[in-house]
Amino acid sequence: MGSLKNLRDAERIIWAHRGRSRTAPENTLMAFRQSLDAGDAGIEFDVTLSADCKPVIIHDDTLERTTDGQGEVFNHDYATLMELSAGSWFGPRYSEERLPRLYDVLEELGERIYINMEIKSSAWRWEVSAGIEIKLMDIIKSFGTEDSMLISSFNWLSLSRVRSLNRNIAIGVLVRRGWNSDIAVSFAEKIAAFSIHPNVTDLAGGMPVPYIRFSGKIFPYTVGDADTGKRLLGTGADGFFADLPLQGTLTI
Repeated sequence: MGSLKNLRDAERIIWAHRGRSRTAPENTLMAFRQSLDAGDAGIEFDVTLSADCKPVIIHDDTLERTTDGQGEVFNHDYATLMELSAGSWFGPRYSEERLPRLYDVLEELGERIYINMEIKSSAWRWEVSAGIEIKLMDIIKSFGTEDSMLISSFNWLSLSRVRSLNRNIAIGVLVRRGWNSDIAVSFAEKIAAFSIHPNVTDLAGGMPVPYIRFSGKIFPYTVGDADTGKRLLGTGADGFFADLPLQGTLTI
């Protein structure tokens, strides 16, 4: 696997949204391993902070939907969160699945598949020393997996901080539905972003001109079926985030 930044212009990436989240509990090692076994090019997962300021892989700001815990993630310390079941909601056979440790994910998969880490807005801290960005950059550096990483967020302040900490790592600018594409491109260019990630609904009428002119990659989110994927690739997208496996057949 080569560096993410050295992708050929014609190379397309389908990112497994929270791993293979249709056949395993989302954002778990099982879901990530299934992506690797299926030959997916990349996985995406979400990272926030525990009460004691340690990175935690989970999408929601609260625990109820995808664990057997209760309350907000940031109100629980790391050790407590690591004891929760992250799979029982998906089915009894997955009850032993836990929230994955970031260290374990990078050690097992960091050099075998592209990884997009989405920094949750809930992880933002005004103090740089307490922020998640410096922690993630230190962890990635320690594992030597910078070339395979893509850091994204809806919190553009967080992305600016990532760029100030690391001049080389690939950054993806997440764009919420309805946000202005000109502003998104302007910010992406300012921080030398690798990619922009717009909402698929904003591309229903085709690829907006600012995105066409953007020199980096365009990875829309989130696709659930092959027909939508084909349409996006036809409008010039360089790939997309998808709930895998897709409904239908897609060849790229």
